Amino acid sequence: MPTPTPAQPYDPEEYFEVTFNGSGYICEEKFSWRSQYDCDRYFGGSPPLVISLSPDLYCSGPEYSLTCDYRWYPDELADYELVTIDWNEYLCENSLFGS
Repeated sequence: MPTPTPAQPYDPEEYFEVTFNGSGYICEEKFSWRSQYDCDRYFGGSPPLVISLSPDLYCSGPEYSLTCDYRWYPDELADYELVTIDWNEYLCENSLFGS
């Protein structure tokens, strides 16, 4: 993951850049105690005033070894099984009394 340099047009204490699947994103911390980050597509220049309410990418973990997903924070998705039925994706979890 590239580390922002002082030449970047944003405060590196507030934002950082991530490359995911060949595309650039700028991210900001969502919840520091959960190590979760919201990211929007970034093509350089000034960052958005606020990362959108519907981020383009969700990341979790320490900044030096993030995992990212387009659907939701990977650390939370890990608690579920993703099941596709008739081309629709569902989040499933074990029930209290069985699978």
